Amino acid sequence: MKSLMGGDFASIEGRGIAWLAGEEWKLAAYREIDANPDLPDMYERSYAKTFGAEKVSKEQRQVGKVMELALQYYGGVGAFCSMAEVYGLRLEDLAQSAWPIIPENFKRDARTAWSKAVKRKRTYGLEERVWTVCHALVLMWRAAHPAICAFWAELD
Repeated sequence: MKSLMGGDFASIEGRGIAWLAGEEWKLAAYREIDANPDLPDMYERSYAKTFGAEKVSKEQRQVGKVMELALQYYGGVGAFCSMAEVYGLRLEDLAQSAWPIIPENFKRDARTAWSKAVKRKRTYGLEERVWTVCHALVLMWRAAHPAICAFWAELD
């Protein structure tokens, strides 16, 4: 008789990249969550760190979840859109709610990237404002995870 065993380790992908990259704030957060599961989870913490938010709503947590799952392994707008679809995140609604709270420097950089995306035909069928918000979120997540981004550069 043979046995097939499996396991699901909590946030193994996020923990792995944080450990490999030395993203210390994230490793500390995982230790806190492990010690007290009633604390905000990593999706909430990632959203809060990315946006500088003190409190995170259920809808914002979902944005944090999509950012964490789509972006931690060098994902961009395409990965974000794919993961948003999987988790039922409506990009048009996100674009409307997120635009006012995205810092101007990220909006500017995302607008500049839009022109390049159009030339390369990498807009994924999105309207400019929706694509720009998605790209701004990618840039914001990356700014909140400097060690992970530096790790990618080392791998390259």
